[in-house]
Amino acid sequence: MASGTPGAFSQWGGGPTHAIPFADSVMHRVLAAGVAENITVPGVAGDGPFIVLLNSDVPFFAQIGGTAAVPAADVTDGTASEYMPVARVVSPAQVISVIAPSAGFVQALFYKQRSA
Repeated sequence: MASGTPGAFSQWGGGPTHAIPFADSVMHRVLAAGVAENITVPGVAGDGPFIVLLNSDVPFFAQIGGTAAVPAADVTDGTASEYMPVARVVSPAQVISVIAPSAGFVQALFYKQRSA
């Protein structure tokens, strides 16, 4: 964090702020009910990690490294899709699969890692 103040993102008017800047990249996926869509993390190898913030107008499931699925039965082997994840660290070119039981959209906001 640039300001050196725990929890502060940057300086604003001479002091730290907890507001975040606009994203480096923003993507939307329009979802048909029960149809998985992919979001590819921007950048190329060597760009460093991103933080992705996910939001949606409908409940959704997400998975990295596989195809997201709406649960139809118990999944007890650790491979279930995550329900409405908010923030994750991701690498360039990783694919995030998203799916919703009803039509809607998912928005992905990508923030590049910045050094202090």
